[in-house]
Amino acid sequence: MEKYENNLGDQRDSGMESNIDIDESKEEQEMSPEEIAQIIEQTKDAYRQAVDAMFEDDDPLKQKILDYFVNREDVNNEYEFILAKLSDTEKEAYPDTIRESLKNAPLFINKMERYFTTQDVYANEKEMKIHPRPATEQEYELGAYAEFLEPQVRDAVFTMSEKGYKTFQSGFKENNPTEQFMDVYNKHIKIPDSLEDQMSAAGVRVVVENFDDRTTVTLTPENPDQVIRQEKWKEIWDQFTAALPDADPELVENMSVPNLHDDFRKTQDILKKIENS
Repeated sequence: MEKYENNLGDQRDSGMESNIDIDESKEEQEMSPEEIAQIIEQTKDAYRQAVDAMFEDDDPLKQKILDYFVNREDVNNEYEFILAKLSDTEKEAYPDTIRESLKNAPLFINKMERYFTTQDVYANEKEMKIHPRPATEQEYELGAYAEFLEPQVRDAVFTMSEKGYKTFQSGFKENNPTEQFMDVYNKHIKIPDSLEDQMSAAGVRVVVENFDDRTTVTLTPENPDQVIRQEKWKEIWDQFTAALPDADPELVENMSVPNLHDDFRKTQDILKKIENS
């Protein structure tokens, strides 16, 4: 599923099931409640140990992860639901499987930042549906409120708009949250050598891909073991868009405006009529 400019892609999965392939056809195995409870506690310990190694104690993301995977009121029920689909052997191995999946710190950290950011965006969208406000001219042109954009790309998207770029998707990549991307309708994007050097100094590589319906700009860490946090990504995006030349106005052949953008503008048109009546 595509993630349009309001970042409402199918990212609701927080990854609780890790990389385990669950066979829905398996019959539920008989394991005592005490054994299940022990496996759940071992799983929670796996998350505790992992985040202790990854984060400083005052890191807000650390507490969010603990609250979600360890302290949440209904978390035991969710673990029980997952374990019920596994064989006895898979149940016993589940904590170790989680530990293994947590060894890739950059992937896990960025996945968690993406997940919690998406939840904030969902909350913003829900609030704006109940209490819509008149959009700014830039928001109207973009087809989304600023609050619907991921924080690390929010300012960059508006800078791109000011320079004539027609953006429609941006933020954490769905298939690899260690990377960042921006989709635009502009057919040609030229990255100056000086900007490539600037990005390389920041630890990222710029990749531009041309398609008949979009041009995709991807920023990817040069070192796959490097953890680039969301705050740092914002700095990088702001540097990138500030140094990017003004847009070439030629657009891709098969440009298709997302329904979400059209719906946003229709709602804004109604609000303006009400406001002016």
